[in-house]
Amino acid sequence: MARWKWQIAFAIVVCASALGPAQADFIPGRVYISGRTLEPCAWGPNERIYEFDPLTGESREFAVLPEQYCTGLTGLTFTPDGAALRASVWLPSTILEFDGNANVGVALGPGDGILGPLGSNNIAYDADGNFYVVNLGSRNIMRFPAGGGPGTIFANLSDGITGPGPIALAPNGDLYFAVAGSSRREILRFTGPHQGTLFDTLPAEASGVASLTVDGSNNLFVLGLEGIYRYEGGNPGSRQHLADVRASFQFASMTIAPDDSALYVAALNRVFSIDPDAGTVTELGFIDPTYVVAGSGVAVYIPEPSTLILLLIGLAAGVRRRSSHSPPPIRATCSLISLARRRIAAKSRSANHAGSNSALTNPTPAAPAFSTAWTFSSVTPLVG
Repeated sequence: MARWKWQIAFAIVVCASALGPAQADFIPGRVYISGRTLEPCAWGPNERIYEFDPLTGESREFAVLPEQYCTGLTGLTFTPDGAALRASVWLPSTILEFDGNANVGVALGPGDGILGPLGSNNIAYDADGNFYVVNLGSRNIMRFPAGGGPGTIFANLSDGITGPGPIALAPNGDLYFAVAGSSRREILRFTGPHQGTLFDTLPAEASGVASLTVDGSNNLFVLGLEGIYRYEGGNPGSRQHLADVRASFQFASMTIAPDDSALYVAALNRVFSIDPDAGTVTELGFIDPTYVVAGSGVAVYIPEPSTLILLLIGLAAGVRRRSSHSPPPIRATCSLISLARRRIAAKSRSANHAGSNSALTNPTPAAPAFSTAWTFSSVTPLVG
């Protein structure tokens, strides 16, 4: 059975790459990272989202922010249905939303209470689909209901929101927040609106907090400026120095794979995978460092849960039909993934997202076809 798990995973990866992305769809397993080129905004749009393939270590430019939204791209997160990628942009006080073809529209803006959103992974959804944003300008965390409608203040300056920083939502409903930056080592935990307490203070050698993420078992992971720390089951007394990964609070972020198998860290163009139990660090690759600084936000794409359930049911049926000495059929796996992608693409064209106040408009050009041709802002092409 253990061997079959690896063979199923391998089949999913192989087939997903071979089939390619569906129309208006993101690619399962790909890591999306925010960054910018080194030119100033006055020279033209300079902020980008990159698509990184953890299997090959290669990347490409997924989307370029329109010029009117230049300055301060940081946090990224996918909508719960997987149909869109949201991005936080500081100066225009905007939450943008991208579909799988890199078409972009405004999801939330100043009229919704967004004011200078900033921080590595400063936007997130909870298990119920509510959307959270850390605002630097108003020193608060806003919560927008899953069903739509106006947002409310979840926490403010008096609750400890004294600057920009990352948030992480645990499956049990807890929200973790930390002010990013050197010498800021405090982590807060909120069990409800305005119900925050000091969770822990990192040791001095951590130097500060860059990013946070939580796995499906409520284990908290903290990316400090000098390493990664793990808290078992959200217990502040269980702090463990997990791995040595150096980070910058401006261009470093962390997330966890949907199956909790790996932590992904993007830090100053380099992308790492870390075993969340053993702490083993593997450098996967980098975003082109010549003209780009990347790592201020990171998100991993997966299909929506209903599609994953369909896929797993199909795989389980295939396993039962096989002998105990034979692997599940890869061909069947490919067929299921193809069906899953068609389902996701269809839903992405009609999905409504929490808090959205406009349709996807102001389209940017679709992500370029893979090419080895060099341009001033090009990155290494992806495979598959």
